[in-house]
Amino acid sequence: MIEPKTLDKSFFEYWKDKKVVMHCKTEKEATEFCKLMHENGLKWRNGTSFLKHTEWEKYKEEHCYCFNEGTYCDYDWLKEQGYEILEFSGFIIPYKENTDNHEDCNIEVLDAIADWNLNFNLGNVVKYVSRTDHIVNKIEDLKKAKYYLEREINNLEREVRKLEF
Repeated sequence: MIEPKTLDKSFFEYWKDKKVVMHCKTEKEATEFCKLMHENGLKWRNGTSFLKHTEWEKYKEEHCYCFNEGTYCDYDWLKEQGYEILEFSGFIIPYKENTDNHEDCNIEVLDAIADWNLNFNLGNVVKYVSRTDHIVNKIEDLKKAKYYLEREINNLEREVRKLEF
C-alpha cells in the first residue's frame, strides 16, 4: 500500500500498529488533527473523545499525538524513542474549512437559504446549525445560531406590537 497523503480513513489504516506520531506545530493543527482522529473512531487511551480536549497546551509547538496509543508527548522524547514523526502540515485535510458545501448530503446550504427565501437572520441560523457536525467547536456555532434566532424572534415581536397599536 502506498503511503496516503490525505488524512482520512486510509491514513489511519496505513499507519495502524506502527511506531508513528503526528507532530502539530500550532493549536489549530492540533484541533484539526483531534477532529480527524475522532471522525475515524480513535479515542484517548482512557476512552474519551479527542474532541473533549487536545492537550496541545502541554507541549505547544513540540506537541505530538501518538494516535495509535491514544496518548501524546513532546517531539524530542519521541524522536529519542525511535518514533517516526509525521508533520501535520505535510498532509491534505479531506474536508473544507468552508462548511457551506456539505458533500455528504448533496445540498448546498446557500442554495437552500436562497430557495427558501430566508432573510439574513434565518439564513445564519440554518448555516450555523447545518455545519455543527463538521466542526470542532459545536457549542460556539450553536450559540451563534441561537443569537440570530433570538434576533429574528425579537424583530417579529416588534412587528406584532406595532400592529397591536
